[in-house]
Amino acid sequence: MRMRERVTIKVNSYAKDALGANIPTVTDLATVWAQVKPVRGQEMKDIGRLASKELYLVTIRHRTDVTTDNSILWGAKLMNIRSVQNRDERKAFLSMECEAGVE
Repeated sequence: MRMRERVTIKVNSYAKDALGANIPTVTDLATVWAQVKPVRGQEMKDIGRLASKELYLVTIRHRTDVTTDNSILWGAKLMNIRSVQNRDERKAFLSMECEAGVE
């Protein structure tokens, strides 16, 4: 498997401000080599305008700290992780179905 792309795994969490309110924060978990394959793209109507959604399959070396609560930054593209799978069951690689262009 050729992992030629650099991706950053992001941790989405909350921090408290001075008044005790939750503020969303994003921090870097790790920057790793990955294989990024576009799966498909589609357009949808969102509040009267067209919005695009792109699906990717991102494969990295196996890690135990990646979940669907994380996101992936690939270049300038931020992607939500929709599923995390140990496809070969040998804990060699981790495949993530990711979605860009949506919240």
